[in-house]
Amino acid sequence: MKAVSTNYGIITDIQRFSLNDGPGIRTTVFFKGCNMRCAWCHNPETINIQPELQFFRSKCIGCGGCQCATESAPAFTDDAGVVRYYRGNCHAEALVQVGRKVSAEDILGEVRQDLNFYQNSHGGVTLSGGEVTVQSAFACETLALLKANQIHTAIETNLAAPWERFEPLLSVLDIVIFDVKHMDSTTHRQWSGVGNEQIIENARRLGDCNLPIIVRTPVIPWFNNCTTAISEIAAFVATLPALEYYELLAFNPLGADKYRCLGKPYLMQDAPMIPVATMKELSRAAETYGINVRIT
Repeated sequence: MKAVSTNYGIITDIQRFSLNDGPGIRTTVFFKGCNMRCAWCHNPETINIQPELQFFRSKCIGCGGCQCATESAPAFTDDAGVVRYYRGNCHAEALVQVGRKVSAEDILGEVRQDLNFYQNSHGGVTLSGGEVTVQSAFACETLALLKANQIHTAIETNLAAPWERFEPLLSVLDIVIFDVKHMDSTTHRQWSGVGNEQIIENARRLGDCNLPIIVRTPVIPWFNNCTTAISEIAAFVATLPALEYYELLAFNPLGADKYRCLGKPYLMQDAPMIPVATMKELSRAAETYGINVRIT
């Protein structure tokens, strides 16, 4: 997927009071568009860069307004096979458009409402997704504006993009948060749609920049929920300078309903939860490499 270079960006949400997207209390801006197809993705509404429709059956009041055909109106077929037409006026907010165009100034205007929280908690703003580098030019413009207003900046990224997309961001970032999902490239490709060679190379380059980093691994059933996989990742993470900590994120199926609302299949429907005991075992295995490990 090519990077989008415009004076606006497409986002799905701006989430206030985030506690798990970097240091302190943060506002997280979710960019739309991703260059990976992880089987477990819990933000499927951020994969396609174009705005799309979601239907929330639990909110539907059955008024029938969305079933009246309107010329050129976007259409959505729900899980019962009913065609619904989006006209922008569903009063129950059952049929909604996900994805909106914003400028960097729009984002600044929203996040400035929480300046006191950032200052008191040493927090700031994190650009997430999706994948930030799919809209790298807009991300750079937004980060520069935030930095100009003395706001701490971070991105969450999969690192699966050419280094040239990251270089312009480095001077306007305070910390980078990225995933290392698996050290075996074939397995990585089977589950995410891309190999890990570029990710590993970019991680090493980030280490050379001496920019503070947080490395994460989503612990996923059938994929990497074993000490062998986590130990191999931890051994690599231990070689990276300026590591703040290594975080293990336990799989959860809370994104399943989003797939239904988007009319998309959920590949992890039968995946079990990761037991707490397993997460603790994986954490101990990672700690043997002398790094600070956290469990979420």
